[in-house]
Amino acid sequence: MRHMDKKLAVVAIPVYKESLEWWEKVSLVQVQRVLGQYDICFFAPQSLHIPYAGKGIRVERFDDACFRDRDAYSRLMLSTDFYERFSDYEYLLLYQLDAFVFSDRLAAFCAMGYDYIGAPVKRYDANWKDFGCFVGNGGLSLRKISSTLRVLQQKERIFAMRPKNWKENRFLIWEDLFFAFCSTIPSLDFHVPNVRTALTFSVSEDVGHMHQKMPEEMPFGCHAWERLDYWSWKPLIERCGYRLPEPQGASAVHWRRRIVEQYVLRRILREKGRHSTAALQAMKDFLPEERSIVLWGGGTYGKLALSLCRAVGREPVACFDKKADARRGIGQVPMVLPDMDRIRREHLFVFITTLKYEDEIQMDLSKHGCREGEDYICMSDVMHEIFRRYAKSFRERMV
Repeated sequence: MRHMDKKLAVVAIPVYKESLEWWEKVSLVQVQRVLGQYDICFFAPQSLHIPYAGKGIRVERFDDACFRDRDAYSRLMLSTDFYERFSDYEYLLLYQLDAFVFSDRLAAFCAMGYDYIGAPVKRYDANWKDFGCFVGNGGLSLRKISSTLRVLQQKERIFAMRPKNWKENRFLIWEDLFFAFCSTIPSLDFHVPNVRTALTFSVSEDVGHMHQKMPEEMPFGCHAWERLDYWSWKPLIERCGYRLPEPQGASAVHWRRRIVEQYVLRRILREKGRHSTAALQAMKDFLPEERSIVLWGGGTYGKLALSLCRAVGREPVACFDKKADARRGIGQVPMVLPDMDRIRREHLFVFITTLKYEDEIQMDLSKHGCREGEDYICMSDVMHEIFRRYAKSFRERMV
């Protein structure tokens, strides 16, 4: 039920420095373009000069100490004083300047009535999995002000209920954990959406292989786009009329290496000469003849792994994927949900064909008694050996 004396939503943007990075400037321009019909408010240190505070943007000031570091910021976001400053509104959209909004769907998400919405996080994140809620990241998050104030008035009691294995109060370090945790306590009547709905609101990490579904399925916004998977976000943001720089540093090296890996694998698969034959022998050596193969991961490397298997005469019986759809598959291989019981029952040999989630899948398999090399192999190890033998064949020919 709408409170007729309150405005629907305010866009609250934390700022703490006098000049902005290039991606922050893009973020600020975009939020004004897309959500300019709503009140936009900076919240900032008392002493900060803000030359980029344009017309129509109001500023709420807080003590400089609230912006000293991440912990101080989290404490501010867990204070009733902060939300009381915005008591004229029903909802607060927290918009850090590493966020980006693609379209004005803010009213639609407010109408859903949730108390908190943020981008889903990985299910293996050590902090979030301790209480089993994965919605969501606070960098771009929608907060119902009345509900937020209600739980914050009980925060000491809620702090005492935190996971027993936490030596420190991690809510004071990562404030978004607190609101996710509140949703797991039925008596608080504090609600967040499921992961699927939250992904329509915001994407930060590539949960559910969301990057593969865009631009057909676009979220309302994204968070940490300049830092996480920049190559995925760059063309999507440029569609909105921006020209973004090429990635630099570690990010550029990482993505260029992935492009080179994929190119070399495809070249090896196309070739029919002695060098590719020597390289593909590595694939044959990795796969036990007496066991059926199941791929785990249906993305780019999953498709390459299927081609590698077929190149040595092996046909996987299935492809495991946590977002499997019964109507989908890769190269006629059925895509199904991961099934540890099936692995044991059918004595399957697992080929982990995703690089991004390789460590997590290994952990799952190890917990169920599977041994690396005997019961499963990893795509990174397979590629390393294939490339090594491919290069060795060239060197031997040169001698």
